[in-house]
Amino acid sequence: MYGLHFTSNSTRYPPSSTLDLTPDRYFESYYVVRTLRDPPSRLRKRAYPTSLQQNSSREGNRAFPRKSNVSNEERRSLSKDLRGIQEVEQTDIPQGILPPDGLSHSSNIVLLTIRALGVIYGDIGTSVLYVLSTLFSNGQPAEDDVFGGLSLILWSLILLVTFKYVLFILTADNHGEGGTFALTGLLMRRSSTTPKWLVLPVLIFSIIGASFTIADGALTPAVSVLSAIEGIAVFADGVTEAIIPITLVILVIFFILQRFGTSKIGIAFGPIMLVWFATIATLGIYRIIGRPDIFKCFNPWYAIRSLFTNGWDGFAQLGTVFLAVTGLEALYADLGHFGRLPIRLSWLFVVMPCLMLNYLGQGALLLEHPDLYGNPFYYMAPSWFQWPLLVIATLATIIASQALVSGSFSLISAAIAMGFCPPLHIHHTSKRVLGQIYIAEINYLLLILTIAIVLGFKHSVNITQAYGVTVCTVMLLTSLAFILVMRYSWKFPLWRVLPFCFFLLLDGLFIVAVYTKVPNGGWVSLMIGAIISVLLLSWMAGQRSLHRWTQNIRVMDVKTLENLLNEPTTTRQIVRGEVAERLSAEARRSSGLMRSETVVDGRNETEMVVLQMDTPEVRRISLGSFPFQHINRVPGMGVFLATPNSKADIPLVLELLVERLPALPDVVVILKVETKKVPFVTSASRITVKPLARGVYSMTVRFGYSESKMNVMPVIHLAQASHGLPEAAPVTFFLDAFEIHVHLKKNIKSVLRWAPNTLFSLENRIFPGHRRNIHIPMDHSLEIKTAAHLE
Repeated sequence: MYGLHFTSNSTRYPPSSTLDLTPDRYFESYYVVRTLRDPPSRLRKRAYPTSLQQNSSREGNRAFPRKSNVSNEERRSLSKDLRGIQEVEQTDIPQGILPPDGLSHSSNIVLLTIRALGVIYGDIGTSVLYVLSTLFSNGQPAEDDVFGGLSLILWSLILLVTFKYVLFILTADNHGEGGTFALTGLLMRRSSTTPKWLVLPVLIFSIIGASFTIADGALTPAVSVLSAIEGIAVFADGVTEAIIPITLVILVIFFILQRFGTSKIGIAFGPIMLVWFATIATLGIYRIIGRPDIFKCFNPWYAIRSLFTNGWDGFAQLGTVFLAVTGLEALYADLGHFGRLPIRLSWLFVVMPCLMLNYLGQGALLLEHPDLYGNPFYYMAPSWFQWPLLVIATLATIIASQALVSGSFSLISAAIAMGFCPPLHIHHTSKRVLGQIYIAEINYLLLILTIAIVLGFKHSVNITQAYGVTVCTVMLLTSLAFILVMRYSWKFPLWRVLPFCFFLLLDGLFIVAVYTKVPNGGWVSLMIGAIISVLLLSWMAGQRSLHRWTQNIRVMDVKTLENLLNEPTTTRQIVRGEVAERLSAEARRSSGLMRSETVVDGRNETEMVVLQMDTPEVRRISLGSFPFQHINRVPGMGVFLATPNSKADIPLVLELLVERLPALPDVVVILKVETKKVPFVTSASRITVKPLARGVYSMTVRFGYSESKMNVMPVIHLAQASHGLPEAAPVTFFLDAFEIHVHLKKNIKSVLRWAPNTLFSLENRIFPGHRRNIHIPMDHSLEIKTAAHLE
């Protein structure tokens, strides 16, 4: 979830009181330091040194004891630090995680429950607008059709949402986070017993699931807003031609406003959706009063009879019934923002009862007036309430669209962090909530797709033929991943895993029924999801191929660089393998300057060589592919940008420079840029400088997520002034660039990699490298381009 970065300003504990929680691996999330039940004193104890923790425990909730060795100046500094912690709590961790000051735990649960209505349940909450009108779109329904269709809808809400997701799936969190990548993270943990042959399929399925969810983000705004605006045709005659233009105007404005974020208006989403759910429940009760026999729909016999007495048409209606549960993936994906309890409470006590009452009310209306099957939702309302209902419905559908669009931004952000997506620019729209982000390329892609869908299908009933295919696919992948988590991560015995396969069977029935809509429009959502999947998978495969190529050509590490920078001296060094054999032969000709010996290493007897003198000839052999003995130094400072997520200490661009030109500036800086989980980073915690070799320094620079342009040049000056980095001029930034060449060889691996590597080479030309958010003066930079040959 989110880390806490706290730096003490006290001179007594300058470096040791820095708490910097960072992920160890791609799939391990940031652990929350404080939970809903943690008092403020627990956070203070974790943030301060051990000595202060012990004293603090004796004094209750005081930050430091009354009687201690801490001076007044240090006491004021610690008080300032404590205020900094409280400020970090408000900015670093989303409002959904920690209760606001002055509120009890129960009050915070109520607030989170209301907010969850606006973020999570917008899509599933607005499905009442179009489900029954789509289910009975072929003509007036008979009484048995109404009872059977409603029974299928009600039991789908009970089984799929309540039992499968709310009861079971929500228990699978990765340090509090949910969603497709959270299940993948659980399977990728070191403690997991996931077979190695399953790792790559799990990665692929997670990318496909995320891609199909993004495709759903293009369909949801189209079907939701269009179905709401179509209510105008119920209230006024002769305005049918204005429905599509009005819908397009609303959608264009909606996507344009995305760049400003939802931090200002997002707080109103929950109350608006609460009004929406209260409205649809009231309308349902208003109609149920006239036909109380509609409650017979809770008898599952009506659902079973509807499936098996109407032949293939009865089974195919499951594809439409599934529309009632679309959006349930958001219930799991937003687990980290709200927690299990608020999500469960909002579903069990607000969303599910209100949805069921409204569906029952529409069914009661159709029992009395089956000729109103075209739009039973709006016909439920009395004439005086129809226009206010249209306004409320439009707001609700916009909120539902916002949830899916924001979810798409979050998925792409996670994919970028994991190396599955090109490095798009992520703009943080809030300085208080980390999760509120905006990605321009994704936003305008969704806008174009949504407009094309509205213009192509022209009616919400037609869009529903394409809607649900991708969501059902994601639901099936989630079930498979959850079963793997139970088996390999939680190490459940088989008899505890098998009962959940009942839901896998339900998913299979729904996916067969939903895929019958593919010829009628479902192919659109599948095509969008497939294209996004191919782009992400090709980027992942290309990055893996590029990593293999760079590992094959790299021979330099910190020790090798240090040997090249040092003058020849007497040393004692142990080497092995091919280099040992070559040095052993050299030792026999060196007249005692070197000697070889056999050293027992464990159970294997390995030939080793002990160097008594570091001669030029020995240096040439031990340094491998470097055909020189020493690196010359030239005046100035060279800054080499480290590759993100790389474990190598020496950047490839530095190694390439040394290989081509055996010279380096007097001062070499290996620059690592990190984006922290706070909006801004103070000067005291921005820079860490560590010497690696003679004149070589590793410098880590930290920026906050709200610092959109990371200007490196002032940071260099700050490091020279206060962190011991030597001053040298001129400063030159050495940047790497790859020209991808894909080669096809006559073997199966090369054939399988050729297509994704070719697409990756194209993506690599279109999207800039990892330096996109880093401001580097171009008149002080030098780019070294390398031809990367991928096979």
